[in-house]
Amino acid sequence: MFTVETVAIGSELLTGEVLDTNTRWICTHVTGMGGGVERAHIVADSTADIAEVLRSCLRRRPSSIITCGGLGSTADDMTLFAWRAP
Repeated sequence: MFTVETVAIGSELLTGEVLDTNTRWICTHVTGMGGGVERAHIVADSTADIAEVLRSCLRRRPSSIITCGGLGSTADDMTLFAWRAP
């Protein structure tokens, strides 16, 4: 069985302004393919926070890490910058 961790990125998810339907969709499809979702994270639009969550996922060594959100055209979308965070 393959294992997955999901990371939904966006401060609007943490305020309840936007409903996180992506995580549910991902979990449904991963389990439908015979995999297991070990953890699902929601993180704010913060480079440091995104990098911290991704590092913790990598330490656990799931088969895959699936991220969603945080890639829009607004200044607060920091996902791409988090990959290079110290």
